[in-house]
Amino acid sequence: MKQENNIKVGILTFHRAYNYGAILQAYALQRVLQEEGFNSVIIDYRNRQIEEWFHQASFKSKLLYIYEFITNYKLFNAKKNREIKFDSFVNNKMKLSSVVRSVNFIGDVYKAIIVGSDQIWNLDMTKQDFEFFLPCDIKAKKMSYAASFGTTHLKIEHKELVKNYLSQFSNISVREETGIQIINELLPNMPVRKDADPTLLINKESWISIEHPYAGIKPHGYVLMYFVAPQTYSIDVARKIAEHNGLELILISTFRKKKEGIRQLSDVGPEEFIWLIRNAYCVVTTSFHGMIFSLNLNTPFLFELNKEKENTNSRLSEINKMFSLDRFQISSSKEIEVSSQTYRWDRINSGLEELRNTSKKTLFELLKTIP
Repeated sequence: MKQENNIKVGILTFHRAYNYGAILQAYALQRVLQEEGFNSVIIDYRNRQIEEWFHQASFKSKLLYIYEFITNYKLFNAKKNREIKFDSFVNNKMKLSSVVRSVNFIGDVYKAIIVGSDQIWNLDMTKQDFEFFLPCDIKAKKMSYAASFGTTHLKIEHKELVKNYLSQFSNISVREETGIQIINELLPNMPVRKDADPTLLINKESWISIEHPYAGIKPHGYVLMYFVAPQTYSIDVARKIAEHNGLELILISTFRKKKEGIRQLSDVGPEEFIWLIRNAYCVVTTSFHGMIFSLNLNTPFLFELNKEKENTNSRLSEINKMFSLDRFQISSSKEIEVSSQTYRWDRINSGLEELRNTSKKTLFELLKTIP
């Protein structure tokens, strides 16, 4: 780590969601800033919608919490252990500010505030929480990194407010082409670029340094499934690969419904998630982060696009195009041959390194211009 400089950087993102991608992207962005010598702090802002969604804060969530306790204590206990692991990761692996209920109370302690990554500008997801657009008048330079609107267009009633708030940003970084299109429509003269997801800013060796083995799992003795979008053929394909190679079939999931012949893990923490991906025979996924962690850790993988909502496929499709991964896309129940030899890891690693270095260089240079 470089010697810390006097530039204190605040990061405003989704860092308390019980979601692997959300937690690990927040950790990654803070880590690369710290390694470059910036005094980076994750602003502990709590969005009510996210809190209710993941932390059983709403009345409906509390009823479900009680129902699961009564009807399926084993799953209930596993999910509680998972939450404990997530909370421990956040509290022990991240540098946080004190709890902030509004960005108006951030004060003038930061030289810059970086908003993102994740879908922090998805107003449907946050229940129209404009705090992530930094609407307050602060001295800190306002920036974003790999932020996402989570949609292809803004609602008409939101456009003027978003335009006003983002016009106060010194520069904007998004993670999707659709984000660039939205910014160009609102603010044609605003500098905007597309950057790598923060989890790609950390290389394989750095991720391995924080992984933790999942007890009772034999390395390379299983096919790992991880779904965040509906799958059509993935389970059938994964089952065929597992049976053909005499492997265990494992699913990371917190849902109640189980399938025969599949071992379901409902208590996986962030560090175990990394380990399970790295040590899988192969990964079968509908998740963007399932895909890019497999890429980054050089684990053979297959991916399936969401056939119900095609507009959710943009990130997977962009990575597919960037690294020419068509042959690993699941489009039927036919088994796909999987082996490390079929993945050109030298070419993939070279591309990842170029993407990583370009995104880091631009971010660091912008921060270092702050007086």
